[in-house]
Amino acid sequence: MYKIFCDDTLIYDSTLEDYVISKGQITKELNKSGSFVFTIHSTNPFYNRIQKMKSIITVFKGEEKIFRGRVINEVIGFYKDKTFTCEGELGFFIDSIQRPYTFTGTPEELLSQFITSHNSQVDASKRFVLGTVTVTDPNNYINRSNEAYETTLDNIQKRLLDALGGYLFVTENTSGERVINWYEESPYKSGQTIEFGENLLDFTKTNRAEDIATAIIPLGYEIENEETGEKSRLTIAEVNENVDYIYDSDAVNLYGWIFKVETWDDVTIASNLKTKAEAFLAEKIKQSITIELSAIDLSLMDKTIDSFTLGDYITIISNPHNLNDDYLLEKQTIDLLKPDNDKITLGYSYSSFTDTSVTKNNQNDTIIKTVETIHSNYVTGTVVTNEVESLRSLIDQTSSSITSEILADYVINDELTESLSTLYTQLNDLFEFKFTSLESTVNENDIERRREYREITSYIRFEDGNIILGESGNEITLKVENDKISILEGDIEVAYFNNKKLYITDAEILASLRIGNFAFMP
Repeated sequence: MYKIFCDDTLIYDSTLEDYVISKGQITKELNKSGSFVFTIHSTNPFYNRIQKMKSIITVFKGEEKIFRGRVINEVIGFYKDKTFTCEGELGFFIDSIQRPYTFTGTPEELLSQFITSHNSQVDASKRFVLGTVTVTDPNNYINRSNEAYETTLDNIQKRLLDALGGYLFVTENTSGERVINWYEESPYKSGQTIEFGENLLDFTKTNRAEDIATAIIPLGYEIENEETGEKSRLTIAEVNENVDYIYDSDAVNLYGWIFKVETWDDVTIASNLKTKAEAFLAEKIKQSITIELSAIDLSLMDKTIDSFTLGDYITIISNPHNLNDDYLLEKQTIDLLKPDNDKITLGYSYSSFTDTSVTKNNQNDTIIKTVETIHSNYVTGTVVTNEVESLRSLIDQTSSSITSEILADYVINDELTESLSTLYTQLNDLFEFKFTSLESTVNENDIERRREYREITSYIRFEDGNIILGESGNEITLKVENDKISILEGDIEVAYFNNKKLYITDAEILASLRIGNFAFMP
């Protein structure tokens, strides 16, 4: 599935035994270079062909290019294995310097200027062309200057992304050139949904309040006094009742006074400066909420399903977490050898000051839903039968937990034949499922039902809270306990799994044994 190329040479293929790695993990983040760390052994044919800072490393998932960058570090281990650390191709912008400049124009024109200057200083493999730019400025122009000799990456980050926002995406055109696109909002939408109970494995929500500000002192362009030569900056005092700051009263009441200074070098009018400051403050009073998920990428099992890609908007549906919306995939970790270690991080901000979007936090909300399906008046033999299937769902929500209980009853002629109750509890830090009851009674006159029930229970049994698999009387059975899985021969435990280890009383290897890189075979 995965392939790694060094320049144009294949050095890893997950389907070939001679091209192996013992570690391979990609970390990607929006507007960041990202990284790729992989380990190869001395037996790899290309062990000595990877050159630091020069070799271009490319990773493919099928036909899709998911990483491109260069090697920046090499570590040799005890057994001569080499671990390489690569940075993504946005890191190529570190190799060029933007000399002092003064610029007036559109954001797109400034990015084009940066790229052109960068391309004139680096090798062809590290060059880019400008693609689509949707980021604009309300004034349709910006003023930027820099007297320092800084890298192109620093200039792009400080003079464009930090001030105007947006997301950088690197794509490839039909000529094979690497294209820099700068979007105000990501145009990509994943066709795959993350849904509780299907492919959602883990969930973590982080609330960050360290960047909150309740008052802003906005500063504009630099003004020089012609007589004294002293320099100062434009403030909003003249349009703000001689006060050089703005604040949000609700935020101050909630968090207290927290001042921050923000500078807009290209703003020359006090009223425009105040407008920008008000919009900026509206964002600074919010907490930063990030959601980190572990989810199964179903595309690994079905190629027709869209895979998760950095910058995608992904629909997340999880009623227990009060989620049903599209969220931006901001960070992604891909493990080439263990896909179950893959993680994605999605970020968003609430429009309120608190860390919850629920409006009723101090009272219990109980929702009860009942569904009944009745099938009546059909004849079985000489008996007229009435069947009732009843489903009842209770959801009890408090400020500290959500409890959901689902009850299902199946009734024939007023006689309860089956009842299933499932209890689910969500606390702040755990999920708990309990099958609180599973009862089945069989009508004595229904021989077929009784036979089927006995057949099932002869293979799967619940004893003392454990699950026993295997037909009653079998010599070999499997026992699933809370902390281990055992293989029993009669009543004797001959092997078991516990704490990620396998324990066997006696072992006989019929063909070959392989432990890591060492193999024993006749």
